[in-house]
Amino acid sequence: MDIFTTGTGGLASPPSGDEEETGLTASCPCKQLLVSSLGEAQHLQAGAMGVYKLYSTYNGRPSYHGPHSNRLYFLNTGWIVGATIGAPVGFVHNGSQVRRNTYVYRKLFEYFNFQYACPYLIPGGWMYVNNGYWYKDDTLVVRCIA
Repeated sequence: MDIFTTGTGGLASPPSGDEEETGLTASCPCKQLLVSSLGEAQHLQAGAMGVYKLYSTYNGRPSYHGPHSNRLYFLNTGWIVGATIGAPVGFVHNGSQVRRNTYVYRKLFEYFNFQYACPYLIPGGWMYVNNGYWYKDDTLVVRCIA
């Protein structure tokens, strides 16, 4: 199990650090997403699971409104489910774990931004937070449903 530590409490900042503007925009035709898990995330972040509906854009990408007024939106560290759009803390996250100051990071970040501009295109790597630590859940997925 992969564990990433980032603070305390129910919300946590995704692991990776500073923000940077990408200048990219994305067109994602999906209007409704389903966030679901068959693993620990379904129990420990049950409030983040469910149907999310397209409602706006943030950072040049679509943002979605879901259960318990949670939002799914893109930070420059990756996609995140959180209580407030733009906040760098949340319950579920997907982003690169490679350090920002490396050549490998820059190449992976470029690839990630172009290949996975929409959250439902990401094949894996979603994580959930529990007591300030991020855990990878291979069954945690975001899927287009409409």
